[in-house]
Amino acid sequence: MSLAGEIRGTPGFMAPEQIKKAGHKTPQTDVYALGAILCTILTGQAPIEGDTETVLNKTMEGNLIYILPASTPQSIKAVISKALSLKPEMRYSSVELLRADVHKYLTGYATEAEEASAFTQLKLLYYRNKSLSLTCFAFITLSLITTAFFIQSLNKSRIAAETAKMQAIKDRQTAENNLKLYLQGQQKIARMSNFRSTELLKEGRIYRNDFFFEDPIKFLEAALEKTNKALRINENPEAYADKGYLLFIKQNFTAAQKALSKSLSKNKDLKISCPDLIDIPQNANNLLSIEDFNQMIQKT
Repeated sequence: MSLAGEIRGTPGFMAPEQIKKAGHKTPQTDVYALGAILCTILTGQAPIEGDTETVLNKTMEGNLIYILPASTPQSIKAVISKALSLKPEMRYSSVELLRADVHKYLTGYATEAEEASAFTQLKLLYYRNKSLSLTCFAFITLSLITTAFFIQSLNKSRIAAETAKMQAIKDRQTAENNLKLYLQGQQKIARMSNFRSTELLKEGRIYRNDFFFEDPIKFLEAALEKTNKALRINENPEAYADKGYLLFIKQNFTAAQKALSKSLSKNKDLKISCPDLIDIPQNANNLLSIEDFNQMIQKT
């Protein structure tokens, strides 16, 4: 609002605090305007319609009447709702955060506004990697076809060798070419296995770091399961280090020491602590007493 009492801005796209006397512009007012623009793009009309006085009054009351298309994703609905919140503190604190949330939706991640559940996070993770799963399936099928063709070619080469020397040479060259393709295929499978192992470790760390405090026992077991799957695909020091760390948290020090012994130079402090902790008596739940636990924390 200007010194003369005139509104500066477009009704329907102005934040409630701009309409008030001596209202001033903040990052949250820009967020509100962008939310109104996004709503208009999706619906074809402003969040509030009517004469200027009606629009201003409804804006002040937070009485927004807009119907998004049924096909609008829940994450985008949440973004718009947050951006158009009546109270500035309930909106995004900056335009950059609003843009980042929209970018998350566009790249297949859950937005901050929707406060997605663990199930939704996992579903989005699957959708982001769906093409990779299909690619792996197609590659395995191609490898099986190539292997079958290679075996068939070897049989034909043995039969052809009995009838004509020149035909045997030709078939042998064919077999060598197929063998080359087969070996290349095996190398690709190995690379895909390494990639899958790395992805499982990342998923386990997400459970361990991002969801641990929601349900420690549940997500600790989930992280350990992902780590064990990664080890079944490809045994490597990094996976053993993660497994040793998780077992240490569970206070299974014997198993933790065994895993950490294969982790090379990773988690040296835990590796040093395990032998001293193995002999400490545990309670009925296989856990240290509070006093022993505090001493363990101080040492590590």
